[in-house]
Amino acid sequence: GAEGSPAPAVEVGVGVAGGIDPAVLRAALRAALPNHHVVLQWARDGTAEHMDAYALPNAEGTARASNTDELIADEPTMLAAGLAAVMISACEIVGQASLVERASNEAGLESFTNKLASVDEAASGGSGEVLLHEARTLWADEAGGAQAKHAAVLSLLGAVLGMDGPTPPDESFTTNGGNSFVAMQAIGAVRAELGVGVPVFELLTKTFGAFADVVLAKAGGHDTLDARSWVVAVDESAQWGPEGAASAPTFVFFPQAGSSPKQYAAVFTELRKYVKHGRYLFVQPPGRDARADEPNETDVDRCIAETAAALKPHLVMGAEARDGPTVFIGDSLGAIAAFATAHELLKSCGWAPSHMLVSGNASPRVTSAHFGLGSYSPTPMVQLSDKQLVDFLRASGVEDEDDERVGQLVAPFRADCQLYENYVRPEQLPALPTKLCVLRGKEDKVVSEREASGWMDEFDGGDAKIIRVADATHHVHEEKPDAVASQILALAGIMPLPEN
Repeated sequence: GAEGSPAPAVEVGVGVAGGIDPAVLRAALRAALPNHHVVLQWARDGTAEHMDAYALPNAEGTARASNTDELIADEPTMLAAGLAAVMISACEIVGQASLVERASNEAGLESFTNKLASVDEAASGGSGEVLLHEARTLWADEAGGAQAKHAAVLSLLGAVLGMDGPTPPDESFTTNGGNSFVAMQAIGAVRAELGVGVPVFELLTKTFGAFADVVLAKAGGHDTLDARSWVVAVDESAQWGPEGAASAPTFVFFPQAGSSPKQYAAVFTELRKYVKHGRYLFVQPPGRDARADEPNETDVDRCIAETAAALKPHLVMGAEARDGPTVFIGDSLGAIAAFATAHELLKSCGWAPSHMLVSGNASPRVTSAHFGLGSYSPTPMVQLSDKQLVDFLRASGVEDEDDERVGQLVAPFRADCQLYENYVRPEQLPALPTKLCVLRGKEDKVVSEREASGWMDEFDGGDAKIIRVADATHHVHEEKPDAVASQILALAGIMPLPEN
């Protein structure tokens, strides 16, 4: 409406069960306001939900500020006006002229923006500057060799994290107050200062010393075994000694279609709060993240064989398996991969995991009758366009509005969906002697509970159950990592579920 008067009321965004559905609301606003960028913000404080909606003119538009001759189509002004809009109350009626006036207040705009500092800014003052200078000097010291470069990485991380000295090589990022924003800043500093690109997951799942080893390996034009193989291992069980290591719990993660180990970074962080000396193994398919320069795997039998071969040395010691609990965790395609890998290990060496937690996928029998997108689409993968795959990703919960970033997911996602489509459960397949837990987000619109219930018939480990996770969709591991970690620990008998 015009400034000073409210717009007429219109009912949009109503979900099928009543109430506001954010996805439906955003779609309705996009359709009604094609020349605007729609921003939704909502939060829950325990007693009520609050939502703010903003429609910011696109840079391509030529909207004219109300009561002025000033065009606000130039990108810097548009950004400033947009940020100013987000700063105001959702109940306040503000016209474009007021937004432009507010946007001109650079102090207010600067105080609002949440900007990550550069490595120089992060290290400014005191020990930070000293550590940054030390890192640059050590990295350039060719005579010092690998030892000097290793020390350079630790000094650089110390500067970024605001420590008084280099990061201790035996400690880790997650145990030193790191979060995802600082992790991105640290990885950016490694790229800017040392000229080496390393996946964020390496920093999130390795000790500082092991991370420095990865940086050196990549700087030398080759990767470590972990970085190139099907399995990334984070093994902290050696602290228990030989006998303790053999009985340490092992968690094996199989990523969803199109993803990589980083999918489980949040769950991994939650688990390590309670199991600090465990063994964590992450299946790392080619064609994405640390193995982005390799072709995607499209042969399902070879994929399972490679995965089983890479896991076997970590899970089986000679003719005897480790006696600690081993939990396979698989989401989406990862659920089928975990199931098929367990059967491959059972067939080849008589070993099976003691526990398995699956989510986001139909049972193996139902999967065998599906094409690549499951019950979402009855169309073979070869007939689906990239746009249709992007539409599926958005429908399943990917909310990134940047089409280019979403488009980068398509190639590995397509390859993995082809694996899913090609999977056929063998008819003569014994039940796994494994205790099962099936997780399903209550709001999952991709896999129905009926499709998931068939998992119960594939196991003979006793006490199989389906857990419905509240306030979660198809991406339960990313949305509720604490709840997932609690279920994993309870399944393995490590820790009881917390009382509600």
